[in-house]
Amino acid sequence: MKTSGGIEKSLLRDAVADLLPPEVAQRPKSVYPGVRNLAYNQAVSARMHELLARPEAPVFQLIDPVKVKAMLTAGTPVPGVWSISGPMAWAAYLLMLNEWLLSYDVRLV
Repeated sequence: MKTSGGIEKSLLRDAVADLLPPEVAQRPKSVYPGVRNLAYNQAVSARMHELLARPEAPVFQLIDPVKVKAMLTAGTPVPGVWSISGPMAWAAYLLMLNEWLLSYDVRLV
């Protein structure tokens, strides 16, 4: 039921055909978030370097900043789901985790 005629999500596409423009309804399925934008990757990298300059950041109670810096500097993809989502997905996740820890004033004991 996921495919009909070799087309992914054909049931869903047929159901919304009259609601969406054809370029939206018929576009290929993509990985979420799957960001491949160079400017985005550069912005995430810059923010990670800013975060690494703050050793007191709460995320570094969970993650070794030396290893994070090495991964960021090497530019090697992180194995697993992170490589599917884009080259900087792991870094974006760490940035969001740090913001969450700060926003909710989480204390790790």
